[in-house]
Amino acid sequence: MAVCAILNLEVHAANVNNAFTESFLKEVIYIKALPGVDTPARQCLKINRSLYGLKQAARDWNETCVVELQKLGFIQSDSDLCLLTHPERGIILLVYVDDILLGAKKLENIRWFMDEFSKVFKIKDLGKAKKILGVRVTRNRAKRTITLDQGHYVRDILAGYQMEQDKPKKTDILMNGYDSLRLAEPSDTRTDQRAY
Repeated sequence: MAVCAILNLEVHAANVNNAFTESFLKEVIYIKALPGVDTPARQCLKINRSLYGLKQAARDWNETCVVELQKLGFIQSDSDLCLLTHPERGIILLVYVDDILLGAKKLENIRWFMDEFSKVFKIKDLGKAKKILGVRVTRNRAKRTITLDQGHYVRDILAGYQMEQDKPKKTDILMNGYDSLRLAEPSDTRTDQRAY
């Protein structure tokens, strides 16, 4: 994002539909038939494609995705395997499982990527990046800045505790260590530790 802000690149996002099922398994795996699937007694099903929940599904998908990107002319970074670049078209691309974030000087190069990649996988063009991996993206092109935040998570947590209308309060407590902590008292309201 910093590179995209400094170079004033177009920043778009895409999502691959059912990404894990786009890759084939390297291992032989069998499963019991699910209820409602008729199979002869004492027989099982052989899985041909990766499924969500398999340990190797993410790896298989990533390898399949990278191979297809390389066919389009992308070069994988040695230092960050999620980063690929297209030298001829000036595209910077990041792959996070089924989410893709890309930057390019020209919008036509992003459109080229969306067209070519959608010939291989069913993708959803999310347009200009507004949110990626749960992080909100706010852009000021004039100042060449991109701000990332997760304020919506804070609001969701406050809503979960019915505190969304509460006003913030300034305290004089400075948490530099454990000095400000105290043991719980029997009268203290307990919170659900599983919520954390």
